Amino acid sequence: MSDALSRLAPELRFNDLALGRSRHRLTIGAQLRHTQSYYERPNDVSGEMYRCCDGQGNAYLSAAHDYYAGKVDLTYNDLAWYLEDRIALGDWTFTTGVRADWNGYMDNVDIAPRFKAEWDTFGDGSTRLVAGANRYYGRNFFRYKLNDAISSWREIRFFDPDGGVLRTLDYDDESGISDLDTPYSDELMVGWLQQMGPFHMRLQFVNRESRDGILRVEEEDGLIYYRNDGRSSTDSLTLDIAMARPWQLGATLNHASLGISYRETHRSSYQGSGGYDLEPQKDPVYYQGKVIDKDELPAWDFNIPVDVRLQTVTHVPDWHLAWSNFFNLRQGGSVARDSFEDYQDPETGRLYDIYEDVDFDALITVDTRLRWEPPLLSRAHGFVQLEVLNLFNDSVDYSTSDYSSKATAGRSGSLEVGLRF
Repeated sequence: MSDALSRLAPELRFNDLALGRSRHRLTIGAQLRHTQSYYERPNDVSGEMYRCCDGQGNAYLSAAHDYYAGKVDLTYNDLAWYLEDRIALGDWTFTTGVRADWNGYMDNVDIAPRFKAEWDTFGDGSTRLVAGANRYYGRNFFRYKLNDAISSWREIRFFDPDGGVLRTLDYDDESGISDLDTPYSDELMVGWLQQMGPFHMRLQFVNRESRDGILRVEEEDGLIYYRNDGRSSTDSLTLDIAMARPWQLGATLNHASLGISYRETHRSSYQGSGGYDLEPQKDPVYYQGKVIDKDELPAWDFNIPVDVRLQTVTHVPDWHLAWSNFFNLRQGGSVARDSFEDYQDPETGRLYDIYEDVDFDALITVDTRLRWEPPLLSRAHGFVQLEVLNLFNDSVDYSTSDYSSKATAGRSGSLEVGLRF
């Protein structure tokens, strides 16, 4: 698979404008992205899944998956426009704005309002209280377009314990995503910013309610469709402490910051990746004393409550160079996993897989970024940025069963070249 991304992001910032006792600073901008992607599966791939047990107590073939060879070349466009007005009025600062997004796949135009108010309590910048209300729409739907393109390259056959074919799915008739609403999140925020000697401190609480999340649902016709049924609610508390002034060492300027956050999230479905999972998890299982659909199991990625971040930045002004490092510690969480034991319903005699919560280890990752930004003209700067995520390739296994292996993302890298003017 290969991707090529072209991006144009002009932004116009006006000089301050005085209106009565207030001062306004307007910003108008736009963003245009064009993505070209090529995907190829060079060979057919087959897989089989076995379950326990048939009438003789033996494992039997329950499903056979055939993934066929193919290739596809796709393009994807999205466009955004935004307007922001930063208003200074005495000890108060208000930021109001609006953003409009369009993407060529959903073909929706989404309008998102933004608002933030900040009060400089003593008028000297030492203590500030802030509150805000904002809406954010999802923006990257290219993976859905790719998934739709390659979904017809597979066939799944389901078998009964005697070897008979129960049904066959070829996915040729899956519905597209164009009739769906764009997922969005409404966010409420309150915060306290404090100057503490040589440090800046920020304590912030955020409530985020996400709606119209995209899930894949198997309907009565046996086909799988996208639906706007996903919902989630997140409360987070974050403490950030940063150096107020950089520390000079030789020809370098150094800065460091520390962040600690706690998060609780509840969501309506076990399905991850915004409905991108190839199969909806519809089989009922036994979990915490009751039978539920597997979709109702708690999502693993929202069961990690504590996150600690340390960031360091070293600037070399003479070389127009900046080196940033990000150290991240995520507390070990839990995942609902198949225990390989069965629960038998006393009324029906049906057997269900028993799922139990299993703890997994904490994860420490290091990301590094090197950015060179030389001046080219009086008002133009070019930049070259090299970034490596998860430098030491550490990961945590969070598989929910032995049928499939899942782990946190390993090492990845990117190279970005651009021009700012």
